[in-house]
Amino acid sequence: MRIVQLELLNALNKETSLAKASESLFISQPSGSLAIKELENELGCALFDRTHRGLIFNEKGRAVLIQAQIILDEIEKIRTLSRRSHKRKFMIGFDRNAGNEFFAKAISALKKDMDIDIESIWKDRDELISDIIGRQLDICIVSLATKQYEPELWQIIEESGMVFKELYKEYMCFLVSEDHPLSDENCVILYDILQYPYVTMNNNRDKYFVNLYRRLGADRRITYIDDAASFYKFLQYTRAIGVCVSNSVNKINVRYGRRLKAVYIDNFKFYYQVGLLFRNDFSDKEFNEIVQVFSEINYKYIF
Repeated sequence: MRIVQLELLNALNKETSLAKASESLFISQPSGSLAIKELENELGCALFDRTHRGLIFNEKGRAVLIQAQIILDEIEKIRTLSRRSHKRKFMIGFDRNAGNEFFAKAISALKKDMDIDIESIWKDRDELISDIIGRQLDICIVSLATKQYEPELWQIIEESGMVFKELYKEYMCFLVSEDHPLSDENCVILYDILQYPYVTMNNNRDKYFVNLYRRLGADRRITYIDDAASFYKFLQYTRAIGVCVSNSVNKINVRYGRRLKAVYIDNFKFYYQVGLLFRNDFSDKEFNEIVQVFSEINYKYIF
């Protein structure tokens, strides 16, 4: 019998939907369903009536629930005593692409709302994913493309028992200078974009467009430019095309003094997602509280 199974029983006392109960514990519905099935097999009896309204506790289930709540209360008392004598240290990794503003706001929220020790590191996204799979991190904040554009990485995440909880997503747009031939168009077709050379910054999200160019037989990439100011300046004075989060264009123009414009491709929706990545075997209350703190941050004006 595992703690997560008892916590799931307690969650089902509030939510008859297994999906909602599992989500409240930050586990997937299949994991929640398996946990309940294993518990019933271990106890040798059904704990619920399966109805169109969801899982309803039967008589034996209600009796088990009462004992589970007693056990959970005692466990919380033990955890409280432990916290008083020793703060747990959480290892949190930040994707370099998440940005300084995101990092500052997230750490500030955690320190304000939680009495815990936090050690944070900055790495490239792929390194963070490797570290969390290897249990060197408790949680990490990463930027991902949608499954359509990054299927191999999503497969690794799912097969490794990882959970991705989206915090924020934004359309990506193509970035051109104000005198670029496409600057007067708010929406173009993909063929139009492929007629111009493509320059990228050295980060994850741009790689998908490089691959898109290659798959379509139009490898016009010039180079990677790591420095943001140089990248935007290059776009301003050439006919190259770059990629940007759509709501950041005004910030870029104010910060770097560049007059750049956003161009979108008709019927081409590409999202830049920022979210939490963690293992689905976590049932620690403090860890769940960390996830909740991140979920309540207002991300609208960060990117």
